Formats: sequence, C-alpha cells, structure tokens
Amino acid sequence: MSKKEPAAPKAGSIATLPKMRRGLKGFYQDLIVEMRKVSWPTPKDSTRMSGMVLGVCGLVVLILFGISTGFEILWSIVMGGNG
Repeated sequence: MSKKEPAAPKAGSIATLPKMRRGLKGFYQDLIVEMRKVSWPTPKDSTRMSGMVLGVCGLVVLILFGISTGFEILWSIVMGGNG
C-alpha cells in the first residue's frame, strides 16, 4: 500500500496550512527548529554591519543639521532679522 497524495484544492478555495503542534510546548519546539535554520552572522560581520549603521546614522544627522541650519539662515534673511 502506498501513501495517498493529498487532494489538490478546488479552484477558488482558500489554501490552508497542515495541522501543526498546538500549545506552548509545540510553539517552543517549532521555535527551536526555525532558529536552527537561521544563518547567523560572524562576530566580524556583526561589527562591520554595526559600523555601517552608525556611519549612515551620522551622515543623516549631518545632512539634517545642514538642511536645518540652511533654512534657519534663509528664514532669518527673509524676515530681515539680524540673527
């Protein structure tokens, strides 16, 4: 006897997932299985990527500061103020 293939869903029906483990224990078992599939970065990669994030944040801060200062100067000129 061979295993029967699951029947294909009918046209227009909603696809459903197969029954999974239920409850807290099933959740943690599935969590462990999925976490083992994760491709974790090496410490060197983590340091490099963190440096890139900090560098981009610093660049954005400088750009926004420049734009803000430019608008402040422009506003001062338009309003005819001294400072």
